[in-house]
Amino acid sequence: MEDIQTLVKILQANLKLKYLRSKNEPTAEEAASFLASLMNYYKWFPFFSEVIIVGKDNDDYHIYSIDEAGGLEKFDDFISTGSGMVFALGVLETEYKENMNEEEARELAKKAILAAIKRDLGFWIWY
Repeated sequence: MEDIQTLVKILQANLKLKYLRSKNEPTAEEAASFLASLMNYYKWFPFFSEVIIVGKDNDDYHIYSIDEAGGLEKFDDFISTGSGMVFALGVLETEYKENMNEEEARELAKKAILAAIKRDLGFWIWY
C-alpha cells in the first residue's frame, strides 16, 4: 500500500510542477508516461504496484495501464489489474457496451470492483 501512495505523491507533485511551468493542464498521456518512466527507472528497486490511469483530455477519455517494471499500454475500452482482475474482467467483458454514458460506466466500474473484492481471496488475506 505504501508503494502506491508514494507513487501518487510523486505523480501529483510532478504534474503540479508541469502545470506551473507550462500553464497547461497535464494530459492523461503525460501523467502515464511520467509514471511509467519513473517505475522503469527504479526497476531494480521496483514499486510493487500496477497502476491504471484514466483521464479526459479535450473530449476523449484515455485509459493507460502501467506494470511494475514501467511497461505502459493504452486501452480503448477497459482494463483490470491486480489479484482480483479475473473477476472484474468477467463483469466488464459481459456488461461493457460502446458509447456508455458516464453514469453507466461508473456503475459498471463499481460492479466490477465489488465482484473482485467479494471473490478475491488475496484481498481478504490482507484485510
